[in-house]
Amino acid sequence: MRKVLLAFPVLSLLLVGGCGPQQPKCSSVLAKNALNQSIIDQLDLGKELSPSEVDSLIVLDNIRPSASDEKLRRLSCEADLKVGSVPTVPVRYSTQLDEKDKPIVSMIPFQKKDLVPLRWELIELAKANRVSADTLRQTLAGPQIYGLYEGNVTQAEGQLQVVPTMSGYNVTVKAFSVSCVGYMKGEATRDGNVLTTTVPVDRGNCVFTARFENGRVYTKEKNCTDFHGALCDFSGSMKKFDEKDNP
Repeated sequence: MRKVLLAFPVLSLLLVGGCGPQQPKCSSVLAKNALNQSIIDQLDLGKELSPSEVDSLIVLDNIRPSASDEKLRRLSCEADLKVGSVPTVPVRYSTQLDEKDKPIVSMIPFQKKDLVPLRWELIELAKANRVSADTLRQTLAGPQIYGLYEGNVTQAEGQLQVVPTMSGYNVTVKAFSVSCVGYMKGEATRDGNVLTTTVPVDRGNCVFTARFENGRVYTKEKNCTDFHGALCDFSGSMKKFDEKDNP
């Protein structure tokens, strides 16, 4: 009898609550729009993609509530995010009503290891989408060259950072040793698995090329002394940095 009596007040509270404003569902349009904007903010894509473009390039599967707090009027949600060829990334977020019954959607930030792959894939898919289906297929078939590479260059340790943009790629290359410090940054164009960066200097152009093969990059330079001096240069071989090996 006690269980039956306790069920009535709970049921009546739910019915009363149903008459007033309720937090958005996990799969609501409002929640999905807020997630799109959060993805743009976390991946720093504000100048690259629009929310509607992000919405067309991502897939949210298995959207489900994971917890509910009636007192706080908050619904905790989970989903599986799929972007191109990137492995599925778990997404956690909540929907809630504030004191003025205004809906709020909050997303738990991505893990650091997911940021660069998601950014690269969204930019590459958007670029290809704006051009043609053939370009899209070529993009997905090509090697994923974004990321950080570390290794050796002439007479120094080397580091190369490759970041995709809507117009191509940004490349930052460094060399450092006891007797040499080198640094150069510029925009790069891609031809297959080769990136080429051309930076004007006093006597023409510094030309830096990076060829990517099986997780390694092989670099060469021409007329780039202005960026590192005479005791080292940017030519060498580097391996893609893997955060799993360096927790």
